[in-house]
Amino acid sequence: METLDTRKETLLKLTVRLHIETAEPVGSSALAEASDLDVSAATIRNELADLEALGYLTHPHTSAGRIPTELGYQTYIERFMEKRPAGSEALAQLREAIGGTLDPAERLRAAAKALAAVSTETALVGFTPRDVYYTGVANLFAQPEFRQFGQVTTMSRVLDHLDETMERIFPPSAIRSTSSSVATTPSVWTAERW
Repeated sequence: METLDTRKETLLKLTVRLHIETAEPVGSSALAEASDLDVSAATIRNELADLEALGYLTHPHTSAGRIPTELGYQTYIERFMEKRPAGSEALAQLREAIGGTLDPAERLRAAAKALAAVSTETALVGFTPRDVYYTGVANLFAQPEFRQFGQVTTMSRVLDHLDETMERIFPPSAIRSTSSSVATTPSVWTAERW
């Protein structure tokens, strides 16, 4: 990964942040308004072209603004996102959710539900390829990119075929052990595995 100068870092950070907020391509004018950079929109366009050449950004068509690539998102997460510890209220909710039962599967389902509630995101837990639990789908569909009906349809298909996706994610040893009731170690999803 190439080292970015301060201006490129600022523009990448703003582009990702604005794209997350709007789910729309981000143009140079919007970046000029949102940044403290004392440069023209043309200079910003040149910097965006450089970020695109480096693989951090792309654009859906010639006249559109830029959107982050996987590398752009990954860089944003690793270098620019603020890491904040969970608040005491969120931790209390998670502890309460997992404290009520000894059954590992129920505990993980409760933890996923509590995590979805405190994060306002979606949580998925896979015990085996055919035993998957997800919650917080309303949080997912409340995101700006789901204003487009096609995105809702696509994600609905993913959820409809989640068991098949899980078969690709789980290691073969877990697939062979599906005859047992519940695996004690759930599959953990990371961005790279999804």
